[in-house]
Amino acid sequence: MRILIAALMLAGCAASENSPHYFRDFRTARIEMTARQVLNGPNKNAPQPVIVAFAECSTDYLLHYTSPEDKAVLDAWAQQKRSFSKAENDAYEARTRAAGAVTIGYNSFDALSGTCPDKVPLFKQYFKP
Repeated sequence: MRILIAALMLAGCAASENSPHYFRDFRTARIEMTARQVLNGPNKNAPQPVIVAFAECSTDYLLHYTSPEDKAVLDAWAQQKRSFSKAENDAYEARTRAAGAVTIGYNSFDALSGTCPDKVPLFKQYFKP
């Protein structure tokens, strides 16, 4: 299972128009979605602090490659102030990849070394491909 850099990797689990669940900002939304993805996958038995650290680290990694303009759009989506289409998501993902972001997988945490070097050994210890 791979953790995608895509902004709305769990759009089906994210807030919908009829949902009372709003997020403060995109960072908060993505941390929750990433943790939820881990908890629903093969590494669901990893310690909760490690799952949270991974969700925070991978989100901060992605946001490093996110332009202020994209962040404003994503924040508005997380606050349910606007929609975010698949085409917009695909374009956003292409921009983050062009900026240097890579997909993080359970067997390739090295990209996170610049964001949270002290946590990478934990991810390698607890997350199995």
